[in-house]
Amino acid sequence: MKNLYLEKSIEIEAPAGKVWNVLTDPNLSRDWIRTWWHEFDVLESDWQAGSAVLWKMCNGSVGAEGILLVSEPYWDLAFTFSVLGAGFEKQEIISFKLREINDTTLLAVTVGNFGDSPEHEACFPGAVDSWNKSLPKIKNLAEVRVKVV
Repeated sequence: MKNLYLEKSIEIEAPAGKVWNVLTDPNLSRDWIRTWWHEFDVLESDWQAGSAVLWKMCNGSVGAEGILLVSEPYWDLAFTFSVLGAGFEKQEIISFKLREINDTTLLAVTVGNFGDSPEHEACFPGAVDSWNKSLPKIKNLAEVRVKVV
C-alpha cells in the first residue's frame, strides 16, 4: 500500500463562516457537488462529530455515506466518504481546514488515501478533476453570499 492524497487549497474573499455555510448547508452544497456528480440531490448531516453524513441522490437512494470525524465550526471539518455500489472497498477521508485572515479565508482540502488498492488508485484522477471543479464553485458561492448579505 502506498500513500496517495489529493491536497488543494483556494483563497476565498469571504469570512470563514460564509465558507463553512457553503460546505454544510444542503442547498449550497448541492450547487458545488453537482459540478461533478450530476445525480446528486442533498447532503444530510447534523454536523456533530460521530454523526452520519449521507449523500442522497435525485432518485432518493443514498449514493455515498460517511461518519463525521471532526466538526469545529468555521475551522475544521472532516468525514469519511464511501461511495456505495463501487464494486470494491473505497473509502476516503475528506478534510477541510479553514483559516481566516482579514475576512479572507484559505480553504484547504485533503482527500485520501487513494493508494490502498489499484482500483482505488484509478479513482484519483477523477477526484482531482472533481475538486478542480468544486473549489472555484465553493469560492464563488461564498463570495457572492458576502456581496448579497
